[in-house]
Amino acid sequence: MFISRNKKISPKLKIVLDFRSASVGGAIVIESKEDRPKVIYTKRHYVETEMSFDQNVFIKKLIKSFDLVLKDIKEIGIKNNSKYQSENSVSEVFCCFSSPWYKLKLKNFNFTQDKKTKFTEKTLKNLLDKNNTEITSKECLIENKILSVSLNDYEISNPFGKYFEKAKISFYEGYISKKLSDLIIKKIEDAFLPKKISLNSHPFVILSVIKNTFPSTDSFVLIDIGGETTDLSLYKNSVLKSVVTFPKGNNFFIRELIKKYKIEQKQIFSEIELFYDKNMNQEAFSEKINFLNSLKDQYISEISKFMEKKWINEITPGIIFLTTDLQISEFTQSILKSKDFYFKTLKINSEPIIHIINQKNIPDLCLYQDDINKDPLISIIANFSNFLDN
Repeated sequence: MFISRNKKISPKLKIVLDFRSASVGGAIVIESKEDRPKVIYTKRHYVETEMSFDQNVFIKKLIKSFDLVLKDIKEIGIKNNSKYQSENSVSEVFCCFSSPWYKLKLKNFNFTQDKKTKFTEKTLKNLLDKNNTEITSKECLIENKILSVSLNDYEISNPFGKYFEKAKISFYEGYISKKLSDLIIKKIEDAFLPKKISLNSHPFVILSVIKNTFPSTDSFVLIDIGGETTDLSLYKNSVLKSVVTFPKGNNFFIRELIKKYKIEQKQIFSEIELFYDKNMNQEAFSEKINFLNSLKDQYISEISKFMEKKWINEITPGIIFLTTDLQISEFTQSILKSKDFYFKTLKINSEPIIHIINQKNIPDLCLYQDDINKDPLISIIANFSNFLDN
């Protein structure tokens, strides 16, 4: 059969949106010849840090950041990529929410059978029917998924048709407010008319990528540091045991640095990285480093107090996965490597192994078009959306 070489089939166009506690990020993602998504445009708008925090004002600013991201994707991202003739070619918009946008419910079940029993869809349905969660009119269920299944003490990716005597199933339910869901979906539909809109929460997305990337690691702590919050997730023996949110994040340090040194917010991130650059003359920054270390001690002291009554009687794994939307990984690592943090806060006896989940450390997350900013969270979400399709 003759195949015309002049006809080009454009790859499927997907938009990824990342709603954080102090920023909104967006990206255009396409399929690639390799088994990885390709990011061809990214944009992230940070909410300008105020000296005093007003939740209502802050949410309005985040929604404004969302509007700006949609506008940038539509008017710059899509139009600058000539393969796409109009925004109506969008096949899917994939949204992901961090704290404080979502809330979740974890359901972990252990059950035994007197004899070997086949695990079927009916087995699963009976278990779900017995443990239904009532949803209020103000809530929107965005996830109701199995996080893991272990049969006879072994985690298994596809349990159906397998025989078991002991089973352990971890369910994950994610919610956002109905008002927020309706607002975001309407704005997306008005901008792109996509064929599909998916809503997910950060813990489920990040944990899924970790499990897919590090399949032999079944116990760890996930720390996700945002602008206004720090989420700590305890994952042990293939079960998500707990997710807690500490109400301080990177903006705690930013506010104090702005207050003391009158630094513009745009300069802070690069300055902090310079403080921790071993090739720089550290004496030149000694005063600021000492001040930053005092802030770090305060942050650790407060999060340790917050965690005192969390994870009681749990032996915390010595592996930490770190995610953050800011490029200040050296500073963030210095917090996690502090003995006051890992010993007092997490009750880990020795310095933990730390994996930073971003494109630099895990290049297989996705591909990036040349000269495109490599956004750490966008890389994770793009990777997740890709293996959902496969």
